Amino acid sequence: MQQTIKQFVRYWMLLITIFGLSTSYAALTAPKITNDEKNIYFSFTENKSFPYYQVYIDTDLNSANGYYISGIGADRLIENKTLYKQSGGTGWKWSKMQDITYSHSAGLYQWTMPLSAIGSNLVCNTPIKVVFRAGDNNTGDVSQALDYKLALGSNCGGGGGGGGTENTITNLNASSTTDQFTFSYKVSNPQQTYRVFLDTNHNASSGYAQGGLGAEFKLEGTSLYSYVAASTSWQKVKDVTFTNTNNVVTWTFNRSDVNVNKAMDCAGTLDYLYQIVSSSNVTTTGTKASLTYNANSSCSGPVNPPTPPTGPIAVGTTWNYVLTSNPDLKIKAGLYDIDGFSTTASTVASIHAAGSKAICYISAGSWEDWRSDASSFPASVKGSSNGWPGEAWLDIRQISILGPIMEARLDMCKTKGFDAVEFDNVDGYSNKTGFPLTAANQIAYNTYLANAAHARGLSAALKNDIDQVKDLVSVFDFAINEQCFEYDECDTLKPFISANKAVLNVEYEGSTSSFCPKAKTLKFSSILKDLDLDNAVTFCS
Repeated sequence: MQQTIKQFVRYWMLLITIFGLSTSYAALTAPKITNDEKNIYFSFTENKSFPYYQVYIDTDLNSANGYYISGIGADRLIENKTLYKQSGGTGWKWSKMQDITYSHSAGLYQWTMPLSAIGSNLVCNTPIKVVFRAGDNNTGDVSQALDYKLALGSNCGGGGGGGGTENTITNLNASSTTDQFTFSYKVSNPQQTYRVFLDTNHNASSGYAQGGLGAEFKLEGTSLYSYVAASTSWQKVKDVTFTNTNNVVTWTFNRSDVNVNKAMDCAGTLDYLYQIVSSSNVTTTGTKASLTYNANSSCSGPVNPPTPPTGPIAVGTTWNYVLTSNPDLKIKAGLYDIDGFSTTASTVASIHAAGSKAICYISAGSWEDWRSDASSFPASVKGSSNGWPGEAWLDIRQISILGPIMEARLDMCKTKGFDAVEFDNVDGYSNKTGFPLTAANQIAYNTYLANAAHARGLSAALKNDIDQVKDLVSVFDFAINEQCFEYDECDTLKPFISANKAVLNVEYEGSTSSFCPKAKTLKFSSILKDLDLDNAVTFCS
């Protein structure tokens, strides 16, 4: 019955889309599509609040196939953080492919989708059609269909359509002195527009979305601009030194021009991206890169690039749990628990520069079909579903197989500069995994993981597995727990506090008044989050 109702509602939404009933275009603005060699990036702004924010993609350009909306036949759908594939034919028939990177802030909605989700034989100027939508099951704001051509390869124009004209960016250079920044590149032929996008805080979820960064500033021609998120527009800051000699373009400007909150006085890094637009409006975008700069005389902090903080995770440390977007460092916390795969080394460096620590989230007890190393897991170690789409419990008895995979993940965490690691799904023995796992199997595996983390200088968190706290408290450096107050299990975590080891607790239901007083008594670091695990958080003050 529920499925029938849902289908009815979706088909009613289809009629709304076709005939224009209760649908507007005014509130959904600034739809944008860009790509690099690995990903395609979508974004738009919306000034209304809706439960669904969607991107419909037509990869075969056949409006008679797929889900019909605004003149296209969509065979891919992004709805909030989930990517779906049309199951065949027409109508509302979708099957989940994977979760993707999704963020939203101040009315700006952004997605990063792997190009592999479109197809495996993509070439320069492969065309797609895209429709953006924000709405509920009845009404919403829908964009017109947008034509886009993939820019793939160094000699590909792509982007807004057209093609055939060779536009390449070469001889990339970026440098700094204690007072100035210089950026330059060479182009294959004269262009209509020359740009550099600058991301000073390494936060792709804030600023102007472009090629995997969130730019607060851009250089365009002879001017420097700052991005105004509230109006999704650029405001001129000043004219800068700009030269164009034999198709080599160069900008030089003062570090103080982009020195937000004096962050540029001390040593650090900024992300940047080069872009050109030809006379036929073909856009070519480079790949995100980073520039390391040294401290100047105004720096009141360390004069060298920041290094990760050392020492244990302190009892009572504030934390935020952010797995579905880049962490917003304006929401201050002593610890940020973030996804180990999608997080970049520059993001970790930004966390350290803010005086905080970074926890590398990986699942050690489940197989996830969207991870880059998913093919490394043979069928023999994959068991029953753990209840989350695309995941299956692992046979933790087979350490000879799982060990090298997990150690490679730990190497990834170490290389990116993380301070600690969260091993998720390490209580399989108490669940229906499809394997006859015992408590002893779990203790052996969890101990192995902690030792492997310690061998790389990483602190190790015991995630949940509360029935084995007494056995493992001496092995792990701190605990991460979900919902112990909701299920009245928090007392079992006291051994960590007694050992002067932090307990990081997250609750998903109720209000802070229902658990914060006891959390303070227990000396837990407790927060209230929703299940999306984005940046929104309520701390126990």
